[in-house]
Amino acid sequence: MKKTAQLTLLALLAAAASANAATVTYDANGLGSRGDFGDTINWVGDALPLSTDDVVLEAGRRFGLGDGDTFTINSLDDLAGGFSSSITDGQINVTNNVTLNQGLVLVGSTANLTYGGAMAADALEFVNGGGPSKLVGADLTTVAGGFLNFRWFAAATAGSTTAIADLSGSLTLGTGTTLEVSLEGGIAGNALTEGAYFLIASDNIAGSISSLTLSGFTTEQGNFSSLSIVGTGDAALQGLYLTVIPEPGTYALLAGCFALASVMIRRRR
Repeated sequence: MKKTAQLTLLALLAAAASANAATVTYDANGLGSRGDFGDTINWVGDALPLSTDDVVLEAGRRFGLGDGDTFTINSLDDLAGGFSSSITDGQINVTNNVTLNQGLVLVGSTANLTYGGAMAADALEFVNGGGPSKLVGADLTTVAGGFLNFRWFAAATAGSTTAIADLSGSLTLGTGTTLEVSLEGGIAGNALTEGAYFLIASDNIAGSISSLTLSGFTTEQGNFSSLSIVGTGDAALQGLYLTVIPEPGTYALLAGCFALASVMIRRRR
């Protein structure tokens, strides 16, 4: 009898949890401009999503999250192309999956976007002019023709053991995936020093980047920049890197050394 009562209680609790879960729509107060994720007026029903809720963005709507706001939701899906949504100074914790359909989410330099399931992204942009962005999650998959952009790329992160995107799962790059690294608006002088820049941490990478675009770089820097997948045996350091080997200034130094050596040899003769 006691066991039956316990099972009944568990069933009631499960039913209550299920009843609390809902799909909540973000409509930016019916406007196309970006609204505050934390403002009730921007949600259908004028109520903020609960941690058990599945959040969808209405067609063409976008949100902004800042001021240290933190939200936990069950899933996030821009069903019809929410664009330029921005997590600039806050945190969204997604228990399960994130799906970006023709949308663009910007992850700011002091922000966190965490997810426990998988992310399927058409466009994902990291704004890290003030330091590494933080995307923490399981599997990240870019769809065919997907786009990853590291904007305001901070050259000071060369050799860092902290990745901008830290995945506990796999990185799968769809056919035609483009990666862009931009220095525009970032570190003074737009200089890239020699070294490896840790973009995405993952010990399981499938597919490849079809196109690498560098903007805000000098021609010489662009010529010496490339992508590499690093497998070190240390899972924490494996992943996708932008590498510059050597930096353009190194060639100038080597050329000078060779010229000097040549003069000295001639004089000795």
